[in-house]
Amino acid sequence: MVAVLGEGIPSPIDKPIPAPVPPDMQQLINPSAAIVSISRGDHIQFKVLALSDIHGKISALTSILAKAQPSRPDLVVVAGDITHFATRSEEVWSILEVIGRSGLPYCYVLGNCDPPQFKGGIDGMGMCLESNCFTVGGFSIIGAGGSTSTPFGTPFETFEEDIIDRLEMGRSRCQGQSRPNLILVTHNPPRGQIIDKTRAGSHVGSPKLLKYILDIKPILALSGHIHEAIGSELIGDTTAVNPGPAFRGSYALIEVDVERRQAFVHRGSL
Repeated sequence: MVAVLGEGIPSPIDKPIPAPVPPDMQQLINPSAAIVSISRGDHIQFKVLALSDIHGKISALTSILAKAQPSRPDLVVVAGDITHFATRSEEVWSILEVIGRSGLPYCYVLGNCDPPQFKGGIDGMGMCLESNCFTVGGFSIIGAGGSTSTPFGTPFETFEEDIIDRLEMGRSRCQGQSRPNLILVTHNPPRGQIIDKTRAGSHVGSPKLLKYILDIKPILALSGHIHEAIGSELIGDTTAVNPGPAFRGSYALIEVDVERRQAFVHRGSL
């Protein structure tokens, strides 16, 4: 995302959101209920290390992976902006290779600052979730990268409808998986109260992605894009998380309990 000051990232510019959130959806967004202390109980089944907005900073990524290793995550999920305006596959590969060296399985989507020509993935480098379904540990994970329009004309911008279409294509490939085991990963956040709020106070998430989450009810929805919108909230029954910009040392460890339909979120930082 391009919404944080300093460190070579352009500053935010407020812009209108194309569609308001209907009142009947607003009441289903709870900005505090998903922010809980980590709790390891008998029902915890899966632990996710959630990252976003690495922006090519290998030193921060390496430090995060080292710090998270003692927690023994089952999976690393990257919600886009792996690179900072890369143009060659080698640049994407160099970041993914760092994650691969951790020995943990990982999956990813691209962000608006990544080259869209690689949204089909890079051979041998994790699992690209674009229009795809990745099954691990009894969970099905679907994803769609890029973002809606920004004032900066970044490389991978698209429409809300395209994001939903790619998610649906991935979901159609998740055969035999029950709804409680679904995890959704996008770079663009849904409309919310925390995870899409800019420093200027505007909510820039996608209303259509919000509706989609309310309709399909994944247990967990991960996104990034808005660097300052770190946190988690409940959207209906779904825990929605923005782990914050990894290039600044931010990440989240999330323990998912399918039986209780809960995701316990612990925010981490270097």
